[in-house]
Amino acid sequence: MLRTSPIDLHLWHQSDDAGRRSDRVPGMQRVRRGVYADAAEWQALTPWDRYLARVHAQVLYDPRSVIVDESAAALWGPSIAWASRPVHVLRPGGHARSSAALRIHTTRDTRDIVEVDGILLTSPTSTAIDLARSRPWAEGRAYADALMRIDPGISSAALSAENASRSSSRGALHAGWVIDRASPIPESVLESLSLCSIEWNGFEMPTLQVEFPWELGIDRSDFCWIAQRVIGEADGDAKYDLAEDPRQALRDEKQREDRMRRQAAGFARWGWDDLAVPGRIASLLVAAGLEPIDRPDPVLLATLRRIGR
Repeated sequence: MLRTSPIDLHLWHQSDDAGRRSDRVPGMQRVRRGVYADAAEWQALTPWDRYLARVHAQVLYDPRSVIVDESAAALWGPSIAWASRPVHVLRPGGHARSSAALRIHTTRDTRDIVEVDGILLTSPTSTAIDLARSRPWAEGRAYADALMRIDPGISSAALSAENASRSSSRGALHAGWVIDRASPIPESVLESLSLCSIEWNGFEMPTLQVEFPWELGIDRSDFCWIAQRVIGEADGDAKYDLAEDPRQALRDEKQREDRMRRQAAGFARWGWDDLAVPGRIASLLVAAGLEPIDRPDPVLLATLRRIGR
């Protein structure tokens, strides 16, 4: 099942006195040409939900659109794209063109196109390779990890086969870095991006989702350096914002952290804002008791600034 539009969308063509189509409808937000939404509801959306709404607006305007790239990923589930990025569609045999709002792709290869909930889009595997070939490594990995969580049938072998099947070699080697690291084990986009930060800051790679039993259940760490007894947690705000009782969710997380701290010699926690500052996560890990085993790569770390929130 695909993600539905976070807001009601309406096909609406209004003409002015001169008979020309007007882009202004009182109380409504133009999402794309010919598609509108309630202006107040639009303003309340997060940037990633605005992007998802723009993808659905394209499908509403042209139901035979084949959605690809990060637009297909937004429908499958991962939310990384900025609200201002173009919607991506595929028109085999046509002409590629782009604008600020819409990017039309062409291809000589046969893409794995599926129809779900009446929407045509690339399969999770095909979408992952499109993004692994065209996006910076961290972003490509975050998309691939998330799509592997959504579709358990995706394996590293399946990604490699899809990458090798393309007639164009453009981006194939670039995608190899993502394929070598892609995994469904990270449980969020922030965790996937944090693994890139850990690697590019020169630290030993951690073990993921280590379990710590206690009398009423099991706590799992995002990252654990078992030999050094250091735990790392990548903590986004969404799980609190979406909770039925955010304050209770925050109290539960604080109690969970206290239990895990008792299991470790060092503990580090970071969020989206820390990811965007080169060296911030490294300093938190050093303070928790880790030492880098390699030099940091400032060029790759700088690419994380552009993802952030």
